[in-house]
Amino acid sequence: MIDEDKEIEHPSFGLIGLARTSGGAKLFGSSVDHHNYISLTISRAKLVRGLHHDHYYSTEDIIEVALSPNQLSELLMNMNVAEGVPCTLHRILVDGVYQMVPQPDEVSSSTKTYVDEFKERMAKLAEQAASLISHARSVAEKPTANKTERRELTHELEMMVQELKNNMPFALESYIEQVEKVVTQAKSEIEAHRVAIGGTATVNPKLLALGESKEVKNA
Repeated sequence: MIDEDKEIEHPSFGLIGLARTSGGAKLFGSSVDHHNYISLTISRAKLVRGLHHDHYYSTEDIIEVALSPNQLSELLMNMNVAEGVPCTLHRILVDGVYQMVPQPDEVSSSTKTYVDEFKERMAKLAEQAASLISHARSVAEKPTANKTERRELTHELEMMVQELKNNMPFALESYIEQVEKVVTQAKSEIEAHRVAIGGTATVNPKLLALGESKEVKNA
């Protein structure tokens, strides 16, 4: 037949697609629960030429990953930066079988992690301070302290000052930066939820409060 379709296949042919997906999900690299996210699918493909047009068809799915709206935005806006943007593997082709990837029961909160790390650091600092006080008392009780003892005490004091002057402010700045990321993630989730149901939504009050509190501070 003159108009018979012609199929062309090649190992390099592929299709990539994005789709909005509804349903609860915990996403790697995100500190908030998501009820709407973006699914990105890559599959092998073939070209079908017919009626003077090219048509593309998926022949085998290779991988499906989930991204939050914020992660998708970072992926598109921050090319050539670091290792990439976190994503959550949902399905993947393994030994010819397209199978689900087990999902984590819980994704740890980055803010909670920072708080726990800060508490641990403060506890260590308190231990160092107690040790320094004990050392200082032992040196002070001696009738004469040699140069080595005074040098050691001075070094310990300098290290304590460095921890308070430089390291602690850095840790606090890192925590504030993480909180700002969580606020951005929460706002993106709110917006995605509104878009998914046509612009009206009943949103978790905690998420709204988080975003509003941030806006007040920046006002």
